[in-house]
Amino acid sequence: MLGYISAPYPKPNRITDKKDEKYHRDYGKYCVSNSYSVTYAEWLKKYSINKRFYSGKQWTFDEDLETFLKDVDGNTRNRIQVVFNTIRPLVEQYRGNSNILRMGATCKSSSPLSITRKERALAEALFRFELAEQSDVFREAMDDPNIGQTEQETTEIFENTYTDEYAESMNSLLRYSALKNDFKGLQILAGMDMALSGLCVNEGFEYNQQLIFERVDPSEFLWDTSAKLPDLTDSEFMGRAYMAMPTEIYEQYQVKDEDKKKIETFITNNSSSVNTYNSEIDNLNRRNGYSENRIPVYRVYWRDTDVYEFGYIQSEFDDYKVLVRLDSTDEDGNLKYKESDLVEPPKNRIGEKYFKKGKKKARLTVDTLRYCVFTPGDVIASGQSDAVKSKEKVEDIVYDYGVYEHQEVKQEDWRSVKFPFKCYTWGYVDGEVLSPVDDAISPQRFINRVLSVAENQINNSAGSNIIIDKSSIDPQDGEEGVMRSINNGRILTMNSRGLGIPNTVGTYDATPKAGTYGLFDIIPTVRGLLTRQLGLTKR
Repeated sequence: MLGYISAPYPKPNRITDKKDEKYHRDYGKYCVSNSYSVTYAEWLKKYSINKRFYSGKQWTFDEDLETFLKDVDGNTRNRIQVVFNTIRPLVEQYRGNSNILRMGATCKSSSPLSITRKERALAEALFRFELAEQSDVFREAMDDPNIGQTEQETTEIFENTYTDEYAESMNSLLRYSALKNDFKGLQILAGMDMALSGLCVNEGFEYNQQLIFERVDPSEFLWDTSAKLPDLTDSEFMGRAYMAMPTEIYEQYQVKDEDKKKIETFITNNSSSVNTYNSEIDNLNRRNGYSENRIPVYRVYWRDTDVYEFGYIQSEFDDYKVLVRLDSTDEDGNLKYKESDLVEPPKNRIGEKYFKKGKKKARLTVDTLRYCVFTPGDVIASGQSDAVKSKEKVEDIVYDYGVYEHQEVKQEDWRSVKFPFKCYTWGYVDGEVLSPVDDAISPQRFINRVLSVAENQINNSAGSNIIIDKSSIDPQDGEEGVMRSINNGRILTMNSRGLGIPNTVGTYDATPKAGTYGLFDIIPTVRGLLTRQLGLTKR
């Protein structure tokens, strides 16, 4: 998340405000500022820490650097920062499980028309069977492997081989989309995002008449933290904050010349130091590769309301009546329905409650998805000189806005509006996203500390040898003679002056003891507890 909207922004009125460019800009800024909750900032911090631990940069906490590696006077304890990375194998196992996970989708026809097509095709197959039964000449001439020896066999072959023409085309389109968007690669990235952040997000959109799916880095994603469902579909808003190159912005949105000048001025004058209201977000920006050659862009979607005229038309199937919007148009822009097509409303909840008696039209409020793509004026101002800032307020740049054209709708779901972001959380409690790596951070720090203590003890240890009372050494041979006798394995004689050899000769042992080696036994125990807690197999 790029923290440029530093203060709470007022929420526009969805009922009374005119839904022009200003409305979309203000609502977009409200969504961005409202997503900056304490819970969200803590989650970003955890995600940043988890990524650093995964990459091996695990000595980051002041408790480890100041308290553990230094004494009360601030002097070093001669301990080094030992890292035995148990986080990476955990994440790799999640990513590996995602790689072997088999996922797929298949279209099946269920409409009345598809049933009619299937019945017609079955009738044709049975007609060919009857022709074949009349003469072997007909059977040989048709040479049709779908014709069995009996009517039942022919029907079974048909049921096993028949595919609806539209379903076949849709399945081909699904396979094409899966290959084009590399769903297998997105699947592996989703497993890694789920392990490190507890959240995986993909965005679907149309570009150049192609359906594109793109992985969204969790740190770029923003949402309504008051959502309760683990897939966040009950959020009021969702969005994405990302760093974009000016060239791709110009091509995708056809930016006005005056806005291009603002962007280029920002790119030219902006420094790598980003002043944000939240130091954690600022640090995350730098860690995520903040670049002076890119500019922050926000793409925000939110639930809105609109009022449209509706009416019922007669369905071509039986006596079923369909509720339609009267301003719906076809591919050529012509209205699909005329007032002459309307029929009396059915006697159901909508027909009786919202349609006045004798009226075939009604104005109904519907759930609508709106969006705004913009760069806040706070960003543009950071790239201006102080003299320019003092003269006038720098306005936001709005690249695109309006009602989302390709919004997904499910008629049987009362929360009918679906966001283009598809996401899921590993653990979600009261707006807080939890990840499996969160539980591994403290054990990882404990393992590193144990290894650091063990290394310190080994580093401070010495060898073992013999201790000899210097006064018992024969002056004629001296210490060198004693050393030669020991090295050559000869008998060693000395004068103990009646004190006894055990009081004259002894041994010392400064090698690591069982306590030091016992520290290494703690590590597999902690790793075993960790893997069992996370439900992973021990490697």
